[in-house]
Amino acid sequence: MIEPYFSVENEFSADILCFSSNSIFAFDFKEEMYWIGNTIGDTSKKIPLSLPNASFKQNKIAICANLPLFAFIDRDEFSVQIFDTQADKNIRTIRLADESRIECVSISDDGRNVLVGGKNGSLSNWDIANGKLLNIIARHKDFVLM
Repeated sequence: MIEPYFSVENEFSADILCFSSNSIFAFDFKEEMYWIGNTIGDTSKKIPLSLPNASFKQNKIAICANLPLFAFIDRDEFSVQIFDTQADKNIRTIRLADESRIECVSISDDGRNVLVGGKNGSLSNWDIANGKLLNIIARHKDFVLM
């Protein structure tokens, strides 16, 4: 028998799961609650968040491996919201300068940067703390999908 590496206090079901190193993002459409859990050691717990499920698309989220941060692309695809789960609040909004739609997002493991892939073909690197564009890593002829 395989023993679980970690356990959560109460059982829960999830319609969306996203894993990254020692973090889990889960969302249950029935409960309309989110959870981030630390899967290293015995400190894992559910953290309910106050985001409505209509605020983002299911497959357009990213979580930070080492910090309680996650990012999601708004349903209109014009901005990325960066959310601190411990404070249960939005800490940053990122928009592309040319108002292009956003296709994908990824947070660095240290929680300092977020990569944003645009439908305009750009892959841009942003500083989360101050919201400034650090650089545009690449320009493609088509969408940056992931």
